Amino acid sequence: MISSRTFSKVNYGLLTLATALTILFSNGVFAQCLTAPNGQYPTTTFTPTCGATCTYQTITTLGWNGEYSRVNVVAGNTYRFRSSVATDFITVSNALGTLSYASGVGGAPGITWVATITGVVRFYTHTSAACGSNTTNKTRSVCCVGAPPAAPANDLVCNATTITCGSTTAGTTVNATSTGTYEGTSFCGISQSSAGVWYRFVGTGQTITASLCGTAWDSKIQVYSGATCTALSCIGGTDDNGPACFGTSASYSWASTLGTIYWINVSGFSSTSAFSLALTCVTPAVPPANDLVCNATSISCGTTLAGTTVNATNSGTGENGFCGTTQTMPGVWYVVPGNGQTMTAS
Repeated sequence: MISSRTFSKVNYGLLTLATALTILFSNGVFAQCLTAPNGQYPTTTFTPTCGATCTYQTITTLGWNGEYSRVNVVAGNTYRFRSSVATDFITVSNALGTLSYASGVGGAPGITWVATITGVVRFYTHTSAACGSNTTNKTRSVCCVGAPPAAPANDLVCNATTITCGSTTAGTTVNATSTGTYEGTSFCGISQSSAGVWYRFVGTGQTITASLCGTAWDSKIQVYSGATCTALSCIGGTDDNGPACFGTSASYSWASTLGTIYWINVSGFSSTSAFSLALTCVTPAVPPANDLVCNATSISCGTTLAGTTVNATNSGTGENGFCGTTQTMPGVWYVVPGNGQTMTAS
């Protein structure tokens, strides 16, 4: 009987077939192993944190031999690739699995490679230089010594990118941090759950919509206001099913005040991504003159007046209450002086 974990891993192996590139030694074993009968595991690409010393970070504890993991690397940094089985044969290759960068039995410290590229590499494990495979669990881990990749220019709120009405701006949260002001622990409509980047917009007095609908990404938007980047007030935020599109791509609308500075934080639900941020500005419809009770239109007995509730609001004094019946839609107001008679409004 195949366990659910084994069945899942076998499926991953079927989904991904590695290209086999082998160079023979005279004794019949391989100088590197680029075969992957068990495919890729896990399905995501791992990005190690780089620092001044080697600190191993776990890619998976369910690795098999005859399979690979994908790892993001930065040229010039030093990487060590390690298996929890010291006798495993390790190969580091390009993203396609057609060119070996480093290989060997690294023992407990793993094998060391100074990255010659910036991008994705494959980290293979095999039982030996003969490229054997098995389905025994082991841990694949990596460490990186060097400078961490640069964060986006608008990673911090005080470095926010200025955007304007009608613009669509390309951005990314890849390599962003969540250690700046108003990040990580701040709640604004929603909580921020991953690193974000910032945008700045000056209000026009219109209804503003910030949208990530053009990017298929489970994302979040939070909007603040403030004259400076160090003193912000929350306007609101959204995760899923915003006003501009249905689904996990975030969008958020608010009524802006002319001249007020707004600060927009874009982040992911649980991942980083490149994205496109669209900003639209729409002049709100003008409500009827008698939309508010204090602007009620005068009417007298025997008169008939034309009126409308189109574009009316229900946010004024005396609205949404119960007076004989419950108000369920926006309304408009009229005032009539009493004359001691029975009055009928129809």
